[in-house]
Amino acid sequence: MIGLHDGKGSAAKKPVEKVFSLRLQVVDCTPRIWRRLVVRETMWVTRLHDCIQIAFDWFDYQTHAFVLDNLRFGNPLQREDLAVEDDRDITLTEFAL
Repeated sequence: MIGLHDGKGSAAKKPVEKVFSLRLQVVDCTPRIWRRLVVRETMWVTRLHDCIQIAFDWFDYQTHAFVLDNLRFGNPLQREDLAVEDDRDITLTEFAL
């Protein structure tokens, strides 16, 4: 019987990709409004923003920022009192969560 790969051994397996289960909640809202998202660790932060918009049926009317320690990621902005890094340049993996 001829093997699927004709003697080349088994196909290389992709490394298992981690996923994050996120529970998102709108604060100061009654009744509580929340969503659960399961996302890949390799997801771009800007895509996470898009997924949140879809999950809550929002239309991106407000600017956004993801804050980790002293860093902010979102729509790029440089002011004297505030710096927001471009969220299109970073994946969730880079947050080392």
